[in-house]
Amino acid sequence: MKDKALILSGIKEAWTEAQSHVFVGAWCALGTDLNSVDFEVSSYHWSDREKFAKDYQYIWNLYHRILSSVVTYLNSYHGTKHSERYWELVIGPWLITIIPALFDRWESIDLTLKNSSYSKVKVNRNELSDLLRRDYTSSNNSLKDDIYNFSIFSEIILFLKPSGITISYSNVRNPEKNRTVKWLERSKIKLISVVDYISLKLNPTQSVAIVQSYIDIRSLLAIFSGIGQLPNWHKALTSSHVGLPEDFLVRDSNLDFIATNEFEQFLGRQLVNFIPAAYLENYNILEAKASRYKHSPVVIITANSHISDDAFKIWCARQVVYRGASLIISSHGGALKSRYTLFTDYEEKVCDKRIVWHKSLSNKQVRLPANKFLGKKIKRSINAGPVTLIGLDMDKYVSGMASGPLSSLMLEEAKSIATLIRLCRASYSRVVEYYPYPSTNWNVSQVLYSEFGEICQSNLVSFDEVISESSILICTYPQTTFSGAMMSGKPVVLVFSLSYWELDSSFNTTLTALSEANILFWSVESAAAHINQIYDDPLSWWDSAKVVQARELFFSECVSVNPNGTDVWAQFLNQQVNWSKK
Repeated sequence: MKDKALILSGIKEAWTEAQSHVFVGAWCALGTDLNSVDFEVSSYHWSDREKFAKDYQYIWNLYHRILSSVVTYLNSYHGTKHSERYWELVIGPWLITIIPALFDRWESIDLTLKNSSYSKVKVNRNELSDLLRRDYTSSNNSLKDDIYNFSIFSEIILFLKPSGITISYSNVRNPEKNRTVKWLERSKIKLISVVDYISLKLNPTQSVAIVQSYIDIRSLLAIFSGIGQLPNWHKALTSSHVGLPEDFLVRDSNLDFIATNEFEQFLGRQLVNFIPAAYLENYNILEAKASRYKHSPVVIITANSHISDDAFKIWCARQVVYRGASLIISSHGGALKSRYTLFTDYEEKVCDKRIVWHKSLSNKQVRLPANKFLGKKIKRSINAGPVTLIGLDMDKYVSGMASGPLSSLMLEEAKSIATLIRLCRASYSRVVEYYPYPSTNWNVSQVLYSEFGEICQSNLVSFDEVISESSILICTYPQTTFSGAMMSGKPVVLVFSLSYWELDSSFNTTLTALSEANILFWSVESAAAHINQIYDDPLSWWDSAKVVQARELFFSECVSVNPNGTDVWAQFLNQQVNWSKK
């Protein structure tokens, strides 16, 4: 029998000498020369989409059970009596991120234990500083990091203590380094903060706080004018960078939580060690900052700060819970609505109103012109430029939970992209250029380069340039990029698999229309055949009656665009202010 080792990460400190290796996930193979390595890769547990759907509901329910215990813990720690709604606004986004992340790592280990045999494994001997992060953003960023995930996998192995396995140890230190804010950034923050201070002094009864709205500055100024307020960016509140405390050594790591399975036992024992300092050791600093910020609006609207800005979340919770302010959360993207997105479910729960791009599907939802497209019109343009495929490259490790090719499922997506380009080249020597996704976790660009060379690499340097210069746009996922492509007026082809992109059935009519118009394809083979057919004259197809009708239906159902969009937004906000004051 071969000497076989379980490998938890691609970093060298996670490897141990053996005749053969079992990778807990495909990420272990990235950046490693495997020519002389005998290995097998454990399958990814969420490739089973029935399991994914079942786990999604389980995690959503578990979130609520854990939340109740965390609220009790935080109130005890701080000597407060804040309500669950207060703490959910503060720590909910982190919980909705970390719980599925830890569950994903647990299930990866569990599946490997069930399906593979091995005799040894190397884990990290973690210190608290290896797990602790200062705030939501740094915690979320760490969940994408190889060393940090090696630490998580190590904690799971040490908790499970699998029998008959020899455990050896690494001592990889991975403390978070306190962020240094550059002089130019500090100066910009100070300047905008001064403008905000003057704005509040001159207009102290501002009824609406608009914070990180994803609205361009010209449209935002028009909205401020429409609601009769001076502009205010609330920069002093949303730019808080508090370093890690120096005096943390240990935490009381037990939550008062009734576990129903082994994973929940692990979660109850370990979750406190992952809670960012912003909610424990540094909470009083951020709470004091929120208390000093004297703006007390009746309506708060944001598209992002309710997730990532901890000082804002504390201030927002104070305003909503203790002053009765209305919280309006705006979508910051959209196209064909996904069936599964934990953050969407969280937002729908905690907000008073939720601004959406698509048709309204609940009492809380209000459809307004898409914030990212305010001031823009659906274009009609002709260009003899390249055919450009806009790429996708998901994170190596899951944080949060949503439809799509999560983690190593992205490798199948890369194969599909390569097949599409290959089919276009094979029959007619059609050149399809690849514009890479900003992140390069799975090295999709390198995979394509190794097969096709420079000829398939786009020379365009920005998404706006891709939109402007391409003759045909190929999208490989049904999200905001697809909406942006449709806004361009350029011929667009969308190709993706329903295997991983589960969509909301409320939009089946739109899906059918897009499919029948040959805008949407479920397979790369049929998409490639269509691209080859329209390659020389895409506008004859794009301007045909059936395609125009499908495009119009997409905007009617999925993305609201209005030339007077800022007026619509201002009218809505004025209505919300009037209702809140009654």
